[in-house]
Amino acid sequence: MDQIQMAESMVDVIRARNGRPERALAIYRNAMDVYREYLPDDHVLIGRLLVYEGDAHAELLEFPTSIELYEKARKIFRKSVGDCAIDSAQVAVNMGKVLLRKCDYDGAKEEFNAALSHYNQLLPENHPKVTSTLSLLGRVEEEEALCV
Repeated sequence: MDQIQMAESMVDVIRARNGRPERALAIYRNAMDVYREYLPDDHVLIGRLLVYEGDAHAELLEFPTSIELYEKARKIFRKSVGDCAIDSAQVAVNMGKVLLRKCDYDGAKEEFNAALSHYNQLLPENHPKVTSTLSLLGRVEEEEALCV
């Protein structure tokens, strides 16, 4: 378990530093090797690391790869913690952000609404995750209106 804690520490350090997605991906791959050696394939930590990798690929504008990683994470979270969990909602938010950047407004709305549905069941209505997701839904509407 010490190796898993070391891998988690490496991931935490790189997550604290923004703007270096290539470096982050290298560390995430190393951490994933450790996780896969010691944890079952459907462990929540593997799902979270897939989300982080997806975020890095999104930052590099590699949207198909980020979507693929988010889908893998979504499957893990559904199996391990269920659909109505913070991790599942976060995948929906991250997926929605990528779809918004791709101008897939219907897909982005669907993801943000799914996240909001989960958050509303789990968090108070004034929680930052709820207000942030509402803001993202508003942004979809604004950007969609500009394209007409």
